[in-house]
Amino acid sequence: MAATHRESARRSILKAASWRILGTLITTAFVCATTGRPLLALSIGGAEGLLKIVFFFLHERAWNLVDVGREDLPAMVPARSATRASRWIVEDRDAGVHAS
Repeated sequence: MAATHRESARRSILKAASWRILGTLITTAFVCATTGRPLLALSIGGAEGLLKIVFFFLHERAWNLVDVGREDLPAMVPARSATRASRWIVEDRDAGVHAS
């Protein structure tokens, strides 16, 4: 299914944060398990998590500037009206407009 929208900055931030929480937990657990030093693991995990959130966000926003792999949307159905159009179809059906 083709996308009908671009990613918002807010969505990119949320995706970056959720991915990094998982990655940071894994890094912190690994450092703690290999060094036996929980404070070192927390400091490495914290620094690694923050840096990677920033760089993932920048990477995600940069990809929004690249059109590789994107296809143009049909001009007759603007992305913003897709939800509204589906409501009209349901309302017409419920009103018997297209009944045969």
